[in-house]
Amino acid sequence: MTSPAFRATGATKPRGAHFTAVIAATLVASCSPASEPDAGAADPDAPSISHGLAQMIDPYMYACDVPKWRPTAQGRITASDGTEWTVPADVAFKTGPRVTDMYNDCTGIMLGSVAELDLESVPIAEIDADGEVITAYFFVDNYMEAYVNGTLVGADAVPYWPFNSSVVRFRVKRPFTAAFKLVDWEENLGIGSEVMRGVPFHQGDGGMTAVYRNEAGETIGYTSGEWRAQVYYISPLRDPKCLGLADGARLTDQCEIPTPEDGTNVYAAHWPVPEEWAKPEFDDSNWPLATIYTNEAIGVSIQRPAYENFADIFDDTEADAAFIWSSNLLLDNLVLLRNTIE
Repeated sequence: MTSPAFRATGATKPRGAHFTAVIAATLVASCSPASEPDAGAADPDAPSISHGLAQMIDPYMYACDVPKWRPTAQGRITASDGTEWTVPADVAFKTGPRVTDMYNDCTGIMLGSVAELDLESVPIAEIDADGEVITAYFFVDNYMEAYVNGTLVGADAVPYWPFNSSVVRFRVKRPFTAAFKLVDWEENLGIGSEVMRGVPFHQGDGGMTAVYRNEAGETIGYTSGEWRAQVYYISPLRDPKCLGLADGARLTDQCEIPTPEDGTNVYAAHWPVPEEWAKPEFDDSNWPLATIYTNEAIGVSIQRPAYENFADIFDDTEADAAFIWSSNLLLDNLVLLRNTIE
């Protein structure tokens, strides 16, 4: 985050049973079956399928000396078609401009309300020199990158845990394209699961909400079911043949979710992210509409000060920003969102 800037990639490497167990689990090699399921090779939208755990390539993307902190790592895995994939995603966490903290345990910036925010100290990213200044507020589970007309205006400060909320400002002419890269981070790299309450292979979940306001403080846009959402990494899957691919949708409603105690024989589906996906001219007409989730489904209704302290923004009765994601909150791990803000 930029006020103050905080990059923890060089922090002291933490030790502990939880972290050691995650690294050990990730480095375990899995045995591939004689033939892997084919998720519809004749379909032009057929995914690339990988099997088992990925090889860890970066175990220390981020470290934070607070309770409940979780290790944040990246891995790489080779699919059955020979394609290599970074999991859970390729991100600009180390290279992109940072969002500004509103609530972040790791930096110690924990505002009690938006009234405590010094808005003038938030840097302004310039998209159009003759545009107006827009302020955007975010709460995301887990990681997000915010784009405006294809330009990255803010990368999340905490890629995994603990939850945080943030703000960015940018100068742009309306209408503009708002876009997000969202990642439900994983601890068991390549199989879309995490350690939760002592369960070693628990499916994670996602969710994000955002509000856009103009210079007068008026809400001009917020997350809703009118946004477009597409998934690019799905896991854990017991059998990729369960995927439903039709008319741009990548559905998992017929998929069995592996039991949280069992991390063996797990598959993942991957699709390449289009290079121009965040730009206004990108055609998202075949992307499904975003799915709305309740506060209870996301888990912010119980002791989530990063969200609750700013409920007057996110839960404004006249412009109530919804939590959105793609169609499966548990299995869809890399999701792109787009909308036009008028």
